[in-house]
Amino acid sequence: MVVKRCCKSDAIPSTTQPDRFWGGKRIMTALDYMKNTPVALQHLSQVLHVGYKGIVCAKAGDPKPGVGSVGRGILSTFALFERLGLDMDTFDVVVYDVLGDVVCGGFAVPLRRRFADTVYVVSSEESMSNCLPDHFIGMVQVVCPEKDTAGTPGTPAVISSDMDESVVIYGEKDKLVNTLEQAMELIKGTRQKSHEALNRFNALTDLPKGATFDVDGDASMALPLVTWLYEYLGMMPLSVRVNTEDAQSTDKLKSFFQKIDCAGAWQADMAHEIPNVVFGSGAVIARLRLSGNPFTGIELSLPAGTYQHVILKAYMGCQGALYLIERIINGLAGC
Repeated sequence: MVVKRCCKSDAIPSTTQPDRFWGGKRIMTALDYMKNTPVALQHLSQVLHVGYKGIVCAKAGDPKPGVGSVGRGILSTFALFERLGLDMDTFDVVVYDVLGDVVCGGFAVPLRRRFADTVYVVSSEESMSNCLPDHFIGMVQVVCPEKDTAGTPGTPAVISSDMDESVVIYGEKDKLVNTLEQAMELIKGTRQKSHEALNRFNALTDLPKGATFDVDGDASMALPLVTWLYEYLGMMPLSVRVNTEDAQSTDKLKSFFQKIDCAGAWQADMAHEIPNVVFGSGAVIARLRLSGNPFTGIELSLPAGTYQHVILKAYMGCQGALYLIERIINGLAGC
């Protein structure tokens, strides 16, 4: 597709952040414009700025720290666009740039008001970043409750208001898969790599099948992880402790444990029996290490520095699955 006209609207809460789209210059934000310009004198051309390669840019801005809501600023910006007659249909592509670690309801506005039909989650290698998709999934479940966003590892890193029309999967660094054919090719190659590693390891140790694991974290993350560990790697859960705020994922987890006859693992005491592998926060893993029993700890959040990450990694998608397999088989080999 050739994009002839594009609009980029920033919801990042910083009025001074330079952006390559407008050459690093500070531009008038929508909030500042509404504050300093009488309503009768306000005009759309004064809040829209043409930047790099003709991209039309707008910036919501943010209130002073401690005295306002960034989400409210976004709501006010959309209201200004509507009042001044901005027609989004005149653009081929409209991009809303949202800071994902803020979960204020205002950030759901582009999806709730149907200004946007797809959410792309861009994450880093940091463990905390892997929680962001959970926040967006929770947002979609509130905004579009008819959509089932629960999935398995390798689930597309995209949340769409029409899930049947969007396929985006994390590939290698700087590569984005956005067609079904590309996705299937990536999955096929990933499976081949994982089969080679698992078959070689299993021939030497009979593992990871039969190895045990614990999971501590959000239900929306635990559901695909537990399912994958059991069904793909043949590992057995000893304890899975989650918060129960996500009723949908919680109910699915309970049903899954009943199905595999492991109901005793649900919310079980992790210190009662130490497994081969523990997935959880750095604090949880550090506490279990006090028992003195050997196990492999894989930090899903709040890293405690016990494992030093040097190269980019992910816990999600195809590359994430390969990384977890690498951690698991190397950890089991050392136990």
